[in-house]
Amino acid sequence: MARRRYQKGQILFSKSRQLWLGRYREDTIRPDGSVIRARPQIVLGTKKELPTQRLAARKLDEILSRINDCAYQPTRIATVAEFAARWREEVLAKRKPSTVRSANSHLDSHILPQTGEAPPRPGGPREPTSLRQPTCWRVEKNRAERSEHALINARDR
Repeated sequence: MARRRYQKGQILFSKSRQLWLGRYREDTIRPDGSVIRARPQIVLGTKKELPTQRLAARKLDEILSRINDCAYQPTRIATVAEFAARWREEVLAKRKPSTVRSANSHLDSHILPQTGEAPPRPGGPREPTSLRQPTCWRVEKNRAERSEHALINARDR
């Protein structure tokens, strides 16, 4: 399915929150295979970060460049829970048993109860073609943050 037409999006300013917001339309594929046209609204920045509407429009144009590309195809959306299930099968299965136990504990205790049925961030990467393990680990203070960081990095690749 080719893109329907070039989009400029819509820029909104929230006076109460002092934020620039952007709206656009994006085709997504549901789990049953049907294509829907979603209209996400994303935060572009604060009034301090983007003092003018023109700067907010430039930021929205950067986000829309992927959608306005001639080779754009609708993307499949996976919830965090669906992605975690795939990550457990494809990445976590290749780890040591102690790593598997701790990662499963973090997923079941902290990550999935809070974000399980949440869709991915609007404007961000969607379901990856392959789940790669991150090449380097950032040092965090506790293991829960490290496990959550690994899940998010694997999802964003």
